[in-house]
Amino acid sequence: MASPKNTACMAVQAQPRPETEKTTPSPTWPTWQQAMRVSLIMAEGQLVALTQACHGRRGRNARQFEVECAVELALAHIRHMQDDPPQSHEVFEQQWHLAASAIHLAGKAFKLPRSRYGRSLKGMRLHFDLLKDLVERVEMQNRRAA
Repeated sequence: MASPKNTACMAVQAQPRPETEKTTPSPTWPTWQQAMRVSLIMAEGQLVALTQACHGRRGRNARQFEVECAVELALAHIRHMQDDPPQSHEVFEQQWHLAASAIHLAGKAFKLPRSRYGRSLKGMRLHFDLLKDLVERVEMQNRRAA
């Protein structure tokens, strides 16, 4: 004799599974322009946070001022890219590299890599690389799909 628990399990197993649509469309990838806009917005937010962290500190020396100027230069370049977006992926990569170079130089010039600001600069460099790769990946995927 079957217990009520076993009977319920057998009833559930005996029911046919509903047919799923086999023609579900595959998810669409964003365009490289959309990925570029997201990357620019993320980079701008992080650069603004870095510049605000700089302005709150006292007793800055000339080296720290130069690092801050490099971060502000990258921020100005990112904002310029937002105002006048590149028309091709190649132009985007070139302009993105200019902003990333300023951050790389700032990271190398900053003498306290283990400080909070030094770790933030390192994280920003990694984000610049990651976001560039994101746009490149989306652009490659769109080329394959076309």
